[in-house]
Amino acid sequence: MKVEEFNGVQFYISDDIYADDAGSTRFAQSRKELLLKICEKPLAVLKKEGIIFDTTKKSPVVLHAHGGLRDDVWTFADDQDEMPVQDWINQMDGKYDPLLIQACNGEKSEISSKHSVVIHANARIKFFKGRNGYHRIPFTNSRRLYIPGSGYLA
Repeated sequence: MKVEEFNGVQFYISDDIYADDAGSTRFAQSRKELLLKICEKPLAVLKKEGIIFDTTKKSPVVLHAHGGLRDDVWTFADDQDEMPVQDWINQMDGKYDPLLIQACNGEKSEISSKHSVVIHANARIKFFKGRNGYHRIPFTNSRRLYIPGSGYLA
């Protein structure tokens, strides 16, 4: 797992996703810009609902990895290891806000947190690498918002 900062956001990027960029700074930056853009709409919804983040105390964090399901548990892959997404949330909960999870969730698994808002995929995710960087295939903009103490925002 690689940890990098980009525009004030911590990115946890699995080794295999990182390898996809093969040392290309342009593609790595394009992927991070796209991930932040994907989250703009859910963050705007949160602001509209009156859920405000104190970014002077906590910054957003992004998990970007391949996701799957093992024994009915939503997991993410880093190299050869599969780990529960919920375990990553538990590690980051309260340290960062919001938590942005970019990992396939084709089974629409649910999560929880005690302190941090979580924005996560609710479908399979597809990117393609174009001449000018990464692009998201349109059918993958399904996101869910989890609010601590309230549950999922409808």
